[in-house]
Amino acid sequence: MNGPQVRVRTPKDLRRERRRRPHSCWDHLIAAPLWPLHGINLGTLLRTRDAVGACLAVPRLPWVPEALGRGNTLRHPACVHWTGNPIRWLEQQRERDTAIVGVELTRSRCASATCPQRAGAP
Repeated sequence: MNGPQVRVRTPKDLRRERRRRPHSCWDHLIAAPLWPLHGINLGTLLRTRDAVGACLAVPRLPWVPEALGRGNTLRHPACVHWTGNPIRWLEQQRERDTAIVGVELTRSRCASATCPQRAGAP
């Protein structure tokens, strides 16, 4: 059979190809849990956004640094923007003509396609 050959990379090859240090802030995609609950796990979200090259924007609340550490297994510093006042931060983003998509994070797990729609949602 003639076709493209599958290239199998060893774990050693994969380690060699990884970034040696974190990328600088690209400021192109920002996940912003602006009203996090006390005791929430933001570290998992921090890891997820790192995988796609996004930044995280969070308010400067006393419990947020601990929430960022919970679930975070990254070996390098993450790109975190401290927002201060969430409403003012959103206004600044609007002034910059930033596209914003709002989502609500919940403790319950539900695949997007199977979650019941909220009243008034398209």
